[in-house]
Amino acid sequence: MEFMEGFGDNNAMDKIKVVMLAGNLKMDGISAVIMNYCTHMDLNKFDITIMAGIPIERFYREKCMEYGITIEELPQRKISNPVYFTMLNKKLRTTKFDICHVHGNSATSAAELVLAELNHIKIRIMHCHNSKCQHEKIHEILLPVFKRMYTQAFSCSTLAGDWIFGKGRFTVISNGFEIENYKFHSQKREQYRRLMKLEDCFVLGYVGRLNYQKNPWFVIKSFEKYAESAPGARLLMVGNGSERKEIEEYVSRSPYRDRIIIYGESNDVAGLLSAMDLFLFPSRYEGLGISAAEAQISGLPCIVSERVPRDVQVGDNIRFLPISETDITLWVKTMEEFEHTEYSRLDYYEDNKADIEKYDIRICAKQLEGIYINLYNSV
Repeated sequence: MEFMEGFGDNNAMDKIKVVMLAGNLKMDGISAVIMNYCTHMDLNKFDITIMAGIPIERFYREKCMEYGITIEELPQRKISNPVYFTMLNKKLRTTKFDICHVHGNSATSAAELVLAELNHIKIRIMHCHNSKCQHEKIHEILLPVFKRMYTQAFSCSTLAGDWIFGKGRFTVISNGFEIENYKFHSQKREQYRRLMKLEDCFVLGYVGRLNYQKNPWFVIKSFEKYAESAPGARLLMVGNGSERKEIEEYVSRSPYRDRIIIYGESNDVAGLLSAMDLFLFPSRYEGLGISAAEAQISGLPCIVSERVPRDVQVGDNIRFLPISETDITLWVKTMEEFEHTEYSRLDYYEDNKADIEKYDIRICAKQLEGIYINLYNSV
């Protein structure tokens, strides 16, 4: 391939040393993206280290061990935590890295980028995974410094890139994953529906953190309204988060409590998607909304917030709707329309394969390898 020229000739015995920096490695979208790329890149060419604040999921530690990827634990990342930055600085100083690839959502990542520059890492990539952040005032204060510290800008979508870097001043890097794993699986559908006693039900599904950004309360309120006239409807919510306890307490008092399942986290999201009939995703803001992409690849019709980037669309079986309280009626009407639409979920995958392949991690990882090598050869 063309981007490989020069690498093999001059550096046959050397691997490009890459350090990925992340605030943590929870079971969430950013962590999944990092792990997918790290485990699908050619580790004969790249020596990859992940440095992340706690918590770090055991599942990801085991993955790193399996693939020979170094993982370095840091204290909890907070912009006011000097211990985190002191330890990060020490670790960056200990090893000579060629590339520092920072994953984050705001200009607070300027701190990591500054440390990378101070430790003479010439290639400093900022990779934005969202279109909004929690600490807007700090973000605005740090933005001028932030924009001077990175040498390359990546984003997961056009919306996320425009927000943090400015219109067109970035490269969109797809949130790649193993797309084949998300194809509709009839046996897993039967298995999960039997396990949860959903055999004859119309199952509305949600996958995501139970927090403010993902807006799970809108899912519950919409389902309750829909369930008034749909006795066969059930709601399956997959994920964990800061609002789970409050949600469980509310559901325990709901007249529809026997029809709502708070499943929690899962290492088999693909199987649970196969068990669903309609996917709901009412996020208040998103960098991309990878759960909606996974749901579409599974052949699920999707109703998503109009605040989710249009980049996530695969095929035409998706509706983007507003998410104010007064819009619940519109969501319910759209649920009713999808309930009476029949099609083959496997055919949907094949019919939209060209769009789906933009998420194929094998292709995505090769593209990132090419970018890394070109950057390495240019400094």
